[in-house]
Amino acid sequence: MLKIYTGNRLEKLLDLLDANICCSGTNPLIGSSICIQTPGMQRWIGLKLAEKTGISANLDFIFPGALMKRLAGVKAGERALWPEKQELIWSVFSKLLNLPQEPIYDQINSYLEDDEGNIKAFRLAGRIADTFDQYQIYRPEMILDWLSPSPKQTPKDDKDIWQLEMFRSLFANKRNCKTSVFHRFIKDAEKAKPENINQNSPLHIFGISVLPAFFIDMLKAASLHTDVYFYLLSPTRQYWGDSHTVRDIRRKEKRTGLTAQQMYIEEKHELLDNLGVIGRDFFDHILGSDDSFITEEYYEDISADTMLNTVQAEILDLERVDSEPAYDNSIIINSCHNPLREMETLYDQLLDIFQSGKDLQPSDVLVMTPDIEKYSPYIKAVFDNPYDDRSAIPYSIADISERQTNRPAGVFLELLSLLEGDFSLSDVFKVLSYDIVADNFDINITDLNTLSSVFENSGAFWGHDAEHLKSEGLEITDIFTWKKALRRISLGLAEGST
Repeated sequence: MLKIYTGNRLEKLLDLLDANICCSGTNPLIGSSICIQTPGMQRWIGLKLAEKTGISANLDFIFPGALMKRLAGVKAGERALWPEKQELIWSVFSKLLNLPQEPIYDQINSYLEDDEGNIKAFRLAGRIADTFDQYQIYRPEMILDWLSPSPKQTPKDDKDIWQLEMFRSLFANKRNCKTSVFHRFIKDAEKAKPENINQNSPLHIFGISVLPAFFIDMLKAASLHTDVYFYLLSPTRQYWGDSHTVRDIRRKEKRTGLTAQQMYIEEKHELLDNLGVIGRDFFDHILGSDDSFITEEYYEDISADTMLNTVQAEILDLERVDSEPAYDNSIIINSCHNPLREMETLYDQLLDIFQSGKDLQPSDVLVMTPDIEKYSPYIKAVFDNPYDDRSAIPYSIADISERQTNRPAGVFLELLSLLEGDFSLSDVFKVLSYDIVADNFDINITDLNTLSSVFENSGAFWGHDAEHLKSEGLEITDIFTWKKALRRISLGLAEGST
């Protein structure tokens, strides 16, 4: 059975998850499988269930990729059927070092000429391995065709034919290709072979905003033999699978010569149309492919009493709110010149909120960013250095990798990447902001701000010098390099300017 819950409140979806776990009727000693997208969501679910029921235990949290492996019968501890990412990189690297002198490989062979130490080959291997890994998940039809005896979906550009040939060579054994393994799982499930479904207890897919279509198809196939529950947070209760971005509309108008009105293209909501494309496609694939599922909707009406609530209310029903929006601070946009300044602004905003007398605790605040690892050192630099003890704000950072949590190892790898990269101003000061580096050079937050301002004003944007830029294949000019900036600073000091 496949059951889909949709709603605009995550707390309500959690109540439904709790009810389904408690009433599942399965062996209480078997953990409930909950598929989540981030460790932060795992932590939130655990805390909220503990608050609600007094205990949070025997929950089997699993990420989408690991769940697909489990469903396909690839058990933990066994050797994976397909190569892992790092192993695939080395396999591609080996292929690049032994490419035949054939026309389809001329472009690559030309690029790898004069490749001292095989540095370019290894970097290219990483890019190719990543692309092939993405193909297996996001282009399953193409990959299945490539693995067939007579491929029909050949690359449109003849210069890309080498991709097909290299992929077929790397995955001559179809069991080494995850696309092939997952496709076999779907076919077996559809043929009613429950012994091939490596999942006995119900599956709960919670708080996931996007999944590859291939994964969704696997979960639908699994639902033929076990209960699968989706808990989907949606900003609107109306159908929005036919929404269009402004770019899509302009492209269609140019192609057809018709206006949007003539093509009966209706605008839903500017924010939803232009920023909700990924979510739109995700919902459309889950809800639009067939009707072999049960849906339940749990949407709460929103009162348009603040600017934020007005926007949410309009998106919820895809209707304009007649009343004038309240001009308050429920939506604030700050323009900051670098990540460090962003964190300082955030810190000041939070202090202002906590001191405004509102009944709000640090545990009630969630700060979201598209790349938490990028901001992690700046968060520490600002929040670990409060103005005084009274202004200290407790915090924790979720969803960071082992590289970030293992500080010495992470900083060492950052330094290696910095030396081999373009040596940009932001990357340099990101490394300087780490505690282990700042403490070694006795740099505090004030020093960091001063240094950042000085080098930015002096034009130190990227590259050691002209030779470094040349080695990176960039335009040979040292106007904005560190060498030129240091010279400007030295001349300024010699002249007595500050």
